[in-house]
Amino acid sequence: MNDPASLNCKIEQLVEDYLASRSKVGVMVAVWQAEQTYIQGFGQTSGSASVPPSASMLFEIGSVTKVFTGILLSRLELDGIVKLDDSIASYLPSSTIVPEPVQAITLRQLATHTAGLPRLPANFFEVTEDPYNPYVSYKALHLYAALEQMQLVHPPGQYYEYSNLGMGLLGHVLELKTEKSYEALVKQLVCQPLNLTDTVVTVSPQQQLRQMAGYRPEYSQDGAFIDWVPTPHWQAGVLVGCHGLQSTAGDLLKFVAAAVGNTDMNIAIDTNIAIDTTDTADTTVAKAIDRVCQKHTSYWLDDVGLGWNIQQTCEGWIFHWQNGGTGGFVSFLGLNRANQVGVVLLSNYGDAMVDDRSLTTMGLTLLRYASRLDLTSLP
Repeated sequence: MNDPASLNCKIEQLVEDYLASRSKVGVMVAVWQAEQTYIQGFGQTSGSASVPPSASMLFEIGSVTKVFTGILLSRLELDGIVKLDDSIASYLPSSTIVPEPVQAITLRQLATHTAGLPRLPANFFEVTEDPYNPYVSYKALHLYAALEQMQLVHPPGQYYEYSNLGMGLLGHVLELKTEKSYEALVKQLVCQPLNLTDTVVTVSPQQQLRQMAGYRPEYSQDGAFIDWVPTPHWQAGVLVGCHGLQSTAGDLLKFVAAAVGNTDMNIAIDTNIAIDTTDTADTTVAKAIDRVCQKHTSYWLDDVGLGWNIQQTCEGWIFHWQNGGTGGFVSFLGLNRANQVGVVLLSNYGDAMVDDRSLTTMGLTLLRYASRLDLTSLP
């Protein structure tokens, strides 16, 4: 067993290695361990090399949004508004005529990446006007046009094929069914019950003051890496359900506490943020989180929930995790529900743009390390 005091040292070691090759980076690390909390910023905020980010700074969370989309689906199912095995044909506008194999795709298949859809629609880059803000110009009419011409990678339900298109389409059909925007649904069904005040699609003027700047890699014409440079924030188009949320380490730590089943959450995270669940006795959202964490399909040696990767470790633990990457940010969210452990990592470097999974590796390492803590020595 690891001593709880060693967690700080482990975090500092891992973050130091990450920061070594990233001169302008800001990193937030948050850990929930059986009602003990750790939350700390490292590196720098925009324009200040001496001030690390705080728990209230907003980062783009990229595909960690998919976890929230899965919870939306589960909540609407529990409310009797949708069924997991409904086909998308019953949700799309009657004017959208899609091939029969596409009509057969179910909401469950969209949420588990088994719909047979490609990673992105075929017309995505034709529509993209700004390569540094690629999703904002992709609208519903482009999505419908892509579906009408869609050739599936696999028949629905047969194989796992990670798809931003699939999760984005899921978010959109939930909008169509409820006649509410994705952001309104997330706010009503997830954020308000869990008191997540900084998990948003649209950033308010006050929140803009707390936004981290993102950095992307810049290359010369011959393909040589030059430096990391500031890049615009991504804005959501119709595929918002796959990538569109921004959040803070403080908010995501609240989410982690709820997701591992904590029931007494009036616990201070730091001097600025407190977990207060006076209004979170919403048993439906708790049931929805349980539902998304269940195994809904499998691929290779891992299982898949509704928006979660589910991994069984050699120690016999079950990890639920999802990572995210946008043009200027990467993120990681992981749980060991049986041990009441959760890890949140946020960085403002677009490592995903260079296929660098360092943050995910760090997240899984910390999740395993925190799961080994000796609870008998905790105060």
